[in-house]
Amino acid sequence: MSIATGFARIARLSLLLLSPSACAFTTGHVRLDPISTESAAAGGGGREVVVFPAVDERPDTKRCGVKRNSYGSETADVLCTPEPSEWLSELILRGLDRAKFKVVTTVSAQSPDPLRIHLRLEHLFVDQIPGMFTVTLNTDVHVIVAADTATGLAAERNFFVQAKTDVGGVLDSGLQASADRATQQLADHIVDAVIALSKRYPSRGVAAPVAATEGLGGPLAAREVRP
Repeated sequence: MSIATGFARIARLSLLLLSPSACAFTTGHVRLDPISTESAAAGGGGREVVVFPAVDERPDTKRCGVKRNSYGSETADVLCTPEPSEWLSELILRGLDRAKFKVVTTVSAQSPDPLRIHLRLEHLFVDQIPGMFTVTLNTDVHVIVAADTATGLAAERNFFVQAKTDVGGVLDSGLQASADRATQQLADHIVDAVIALSKRYPSRGVAAPVAATEGLGGPLAAREVRP
C-alpha cells in the first residue's frame, strides 16, 4: 500500500468518526405528521364531534427538541413543522374521522349536543441520552384533552406518551422516527379514549361538571346524572 493510499484511508476514517459529532452542532428538523397510519379504531357510530383548535401551552414554543454532545450539554435545537398546535388539531381530527365520528363545526352540527373536544399541548420535546456506542432519542408528549356537550357532560384527561429510539448518530431521520412513534401512540390513546367515552355516554342527559385525570388505561373521566 502506498503512502498516499494510506493517508487517504486515514482521512476517510477520520470523517466517519467525526460525522456524528458534527451532526450534534447542526439544527435538527422534524416534520410532525398529522396522519396516524396504524390506527384502525372504529366505534364513533356517526356521532357528531367538534374539534376546537389546539392551544399550545408549552413553556418553550420556539423549539421542540435539543441535541447534546457526549457530555450531555446542549449543542443545537430541534425545530418542528408545521406549528405543533396545528399538527395536534389535525392529528386528532383525522383520527376521529377514521374512527367513524362525524366531524362537524359548531355551525354545521345537526345534533343538539355534539361532543366537543378541546386540546391543550403541555409538552412536546425530542431529547437524547448519550450512551457508550449509541444514542437514545426520547420523544415526550403531554396533552390535556377535555370533552363536553351542551347538555352537561364534562370530562378531562391527561395523556402522556414517551417514544424511545436507539441510533448510532443523531440525524434528522432518527429524530423523525422517534417523533413518528410518539405521534402514533398519542393518536391511538386519545381516539380510543374518546370512543370509550362516547360509548359510555351515548345519549343526552344532565351531567355534573367534574374534571378528573386517569392513567393511559382508563377512559376519559366523567360523571353523568340522568333524569
